[in-house]
Amino acid sequence: HAHARAHAHAHAHTRTRVFVRPSTCIRTQPSVLTTTPRVLFLPCTRFRSTSPPAPHTLLTRKLAVARRLSLITIKRDRCSQALFRRGSAQLLKPNNPNGLEEAIADLSRASQLDPSNKEIGRMLIKARMAQKDHDKQQAALCSRMLAAAAK
Repeated sequence: HAHARAHAHAHAHTRTRVFVRPSTCIRTQPSVLTTTPRVLFLPCTRFRSTSPPAPHTLLTRKLAVARRLSLITIKRDRCSQALFRRGSAQLLKPNNPNGLEEAIADLSRASQLDPSNKEIGRMLIKARMAQKDHDKQQAALCSRMLAAAAK
């Protein structure tokens, strides 16, 4: 074990700390795993090149983990105001394909926890209407693409 630790220490500069999903299969010792409340990092030895991995790869992994942890938090969350704030923020994000679904999920849960709050109800109606508009736009786009392909 001492030799392995010395070897790992000697090659620590070649490792890259990356965001990975908890379900990603990477062979590592449990003692290497570092967990903080907001961040989950695993040292990954896959990237043994001299240059670090591409930034877009790291960002993609980071967003995937953040989304997965956010979905886990929804199940545990009991505060309707926190769910309302998070749902409202998801609704305001531009170009987020899953933003409407996440907003509706958060706002629905907040409405279940606090059914008398009219502001949550209004925001939920707004999110559902935005989802319908988005679905109509996608249907129109698909029909135009199919019509163009049929020509």
